[in-house]
Amino acid sequence: MSAFAAVSSLLAAVIPPAEEGGLTGPGRWSDVALTFVKAVYALAPYIALSTFLAVLTQSSAMGIALSVGYYVVELIVPPIVQVVDRLQSLSDFTIGGSVTNWMSFALVDVSSGVDSAAQPDALQSFLVILVYTAAPSAAAFWLFLRRDVTGAKGS
Repeated sequence: MSAFAAVSSLLAAVIPPAEEGGLTGPGRWSDVALTFVKAVYALAPYIALSTFLAVLTQSSAMGIALSVGYYVVELIVPPIVQVVDRLQSLSDFTIGGSVTNWMSFALVDVSSGVDSAAQPDALQSFLVILVYTAAPSAAAFWLFLRRDVTGAKGS
């Protein structure tokens, strides 16, 4: 796989781009780093939810299972609820919808024929992800401090 990736990357770098509709220009390593940071930020609410549920249930397996269950339910419910006119923007305020919108924002400006008015802006997605990360993290920390567990003590 690594050899195939290296050879195909080399070929893509050597082949000159065509005038119209050919290969695009080369990317920058800074774009890779920014995309990685965006992906880590997009995973943070799922990690926070899993941590909160693990602290709440006192079982790491149950916390992970409930988080995966939430993810599956979140994939099923918003498309069904969007039939109702009042609830069409519901997916903009869920973790999955916000993560999808957050990751879909390009790092560079590309003009296309797609109307971007239907998607929420990047700030809204950023703030929704921040709330879904901060709230479960704070709740897990508060719940952990309220538990009747003490640290190790000497003799």
